[in-house]
Amino acid sequence: MSQEKFIIFRLSQKNNEKLDELYKSIDREYKPEISKFMLYAVAAAYAFSMEKREPVSEPVDIARGEFLARPEYQNVSLLIESIWAYKKDVISGIDKYRLFEEYANAGANLLYELFKDSEEDLEHFIDNFELRVLEEIQNNPFLKEELSRFGEE
Repeated sequence: MSQEKFIIFRLSQKNNEKLDELYKSIDREYKPEISKFMLYAVAAAYAFSMEKREPVSEPVDIARGEFLARPEYQNVSLLIESIWAYKKDVISGIDKYRLFEEYANAGANLLYELFKDSEEDLEHFIDNFELRVLEEIQNNPFLKEELSRFGEE
């Protein structure tokens, strides 16, 4: 039996409420193109790019690890493994799933702040998010190198 069957992805209660609010706004416009778990993964990737982690307190369950076996979440598994490969030598006392969870927890808060700064206008939020991601790529040598290699394949 794979380890993923026993994994529960979580957020802190306050960050879950923030992610819910953002998800409901996105869901109204883009239903059913994005799931809450996919937004959770985007939050983790965003926080990872900004080197922000936040331990989960007052945990709320978001998804079961068995989601990772589904083809539509293959990229989430790749993201978890990539973050772990990059951080495992400098992190101790935490497994790859809890590390991913800490990035998602911080990312939920970061995305919510960006959403609020965008006056809860979804198009403005998406534009601002895109600009922030591009800035992070430009300022992060690792991301810049990885994306340039990705473009060569």
